[in-house]
Amino acid sequence: MDDVLIVERRDGRIRYPIKFAGWNLYEDKKGNLNLYLQIDSDLPIREPGRPPSDEWWDNNDRPWWFVKVIQPGLLTSSIAPGAVFSLPEGYDKSLGDSVTNILFDGGHQPTDQNTISILAVDGERLRVRMEGQTIHETWHEPVTTHTYAKLTAEAWFAPYDFWPSL
Repeated sequence: MDDVLIVERRDGRIRYPIKFAGWNLYEDKKGNLNLYLQIDSDLPIREPGRPPSDEWWDNNDRPWWFVKVIQPGLLTSSIAPGAVFSLPEGYDKSLGDSVTNILFDGGHQPTDQNTISILAVDGERLRVRMEGQTIHETWHEPVTTHTYAKLTAEAWFAPYDFWPSL
């Protein structure tokens, strides 16, 4: 499978090639290890049969998505093939902060119903599948509708020297 982010909305599906996928383990203020994953995508892949003018391709959207896996007892050895992490909500009330965020359609939003699966490990690289959902707003005068968009990303993640604040 190619490294791609797939966004499925009620009116169809769009694929974005992933141009960057990074991960790290970082220590939070309490001394716990947490897993951070981030993807940055490129312009969408124009699918055959789509109309020549289509809002999905014409808005120059390049989504990025991050997920912080905050799990008590997480160890370096926890990052192994077959490991699965679940984050039901993108906003953690106890932290008062988002543990997920996607920039999509020009807005930042948390993602919910997240599942992070470690598929393979190759040296320091991880093959990861991320799944989640987010609210998608569509503006059609005079009504704004809110629907869910399903998110799926699979890619090789390289070590990334970024340390989120927590």
